[in-house]
Amino acid sequence: MIEISKIHHWQENQALGNRLLKYCWAREIAEKKGFCLIPDPIIGFPETYKILPGKKISENELITGNTGPTQIFNMNDIYDHSGKILIHGYPQRYEYYSFNKNNISKWLTIENEEIYDFPDEDDIVLHVRLGDYVNHGWNLSIEYYKSILKKEKYKNAYIITDDPNNQEICKLIDFGCIVKDNSMFGSMETIADFVFAKKAKKIIISPSTFGWWAAFLGEGIVYFPCVSFIWGKSPGINDIDLRVLDDPRYKFVEEF
Repeated sequence: MIEISKIHHWQENQALGNRLLKYCWAREIAEKKGFCLIPDPIIGFPETYKILPGKKISENELITGNTGPTQIFNMNDIYDHSGKILIHGYPQRYEYYSFNKNNISKWLTIENEEIYDFPDEDDIVLHVRLGDYVNHGWNLSIEYYKSILKKEKYKNAYIITDDPNNQEICKLIDFGCIVKDNSMFGSMETIADFVFAKKAKKIIISPSTFGWWAAFLGEGIVYFPCVSFIWGKSPGINDIDLRVLDDPRYKFVEEF
């Protein structure tokens, strides 16, 4: 039996991406082992509402993650383990998902996706992660976004952000960008933001798993930052490494 630990509330913008990572990682392990998967349901993604049938063993629990970097997982130990597995850490490395893209796109089908707004074909979408990133010093300079916009052709540049009143957003508005307001969707505002970003033909993402998933599930050109403390140019084996190196849609921005 595989169970996903419940750490974050689904409405938190910053939590959604990590929860999708954990779900897809847990489901791949469960299907490979023939184990039952008890997920932490993610509103808006109906596959996560279901318990995946399979072998149930509640004893001899193995908890993924440790006191060190959460990117280190011994997959052989996980695949060979005969007891319960609790998915606890954040597997933020593309290698865990690269071989399973077709299944992931089915697992992460969005409920009633057609009811949300989509950008036009010639629009560009910016995902600007602020919030707690500002306190940690992880947020990108607004010059990162401007440097890309100066080189691109587009009709409208829409901003998806967790902090629309931030002074940094005002700088982008002054540059001609538009904050996408999905508040009319109420409790599903986060999913509306996600769909809008996913449907973009061009998207500039911040170092955030929310934007990463929207880009990964979409079909547009992706501007990917390699200029951040947490998403570096040359990540080591212990580091977050969500670079999608096998898809020509991805354009890596190393400096500006």
